[in-house]
Amino acid sequence: MADIQEASDFVRFLVGSLVEDQDAIQIDPQTEGRNTTLELTLSPSDLPTFTADDFKLADMLHAAVDAYSYKHRLRTELFIVGADEDGEEDDGAEAAAPA
Repeated sequence: MADIQEASDFVRFLVGSLVEDQDAIQIDPQTEGRNTTLELTLSPSDLPTFTADDFKLADMLHAAVDAYSYKHRLRTELFIVGADEDGEEDDGAEAAAPA
């Protein structure tokens, strides 16, 4: 059975092939009980990649994480947020919550 670190690695692998600034990818797992939220933070320049065309790519990423979670019997949610220029989470950035 997979653990949350392996789920984070899976997300990093998928996202890393889609963004330009791979070094800016941050995944923060937050566990509450049996549920885990993976908060994916991207550079501001890469966020439009996931929010374009009515969040289609974000929806596909959510579907891939859902399938991974189901296969490995994990309870995970993925949230995609943008970072501002100093690398901190940007409160004004668009976010893609689970579909």
